[in-house]
Amino acid sequence: MLGAFPNMRRTNAKARVMRNHRLAAYDADEYEGLQIKPQGIKANIAYYLLTAATKAWDDAVQLGENLAIASTATVIAPTDNRIW
Repeated sequence: MLGAFPNMRRTNAKARVMRNHRLAAYDADEYEGLQIKPQGIKANIAYYLLTAATKAWDDAVQLGENLAIASTATVIAPTDNRIW
């Protein structure tokens, strides 16, 4: 990684979005700046998936604190197993 673009400004809003995604990975009760609680990860998923998700978001937030965040992460909404 080469680092952040020199003219990129740090944005608190984007950092807050990343922290809220991390909170969802932990299925938190409270989120930053949100009045409606989003759907977090359910506790009945496989332990290794939950561990991987929380570590990935911990790493993403930590990197974002050290570098300017140019864009927020893209997340995929949960879907069912039906083929359309």
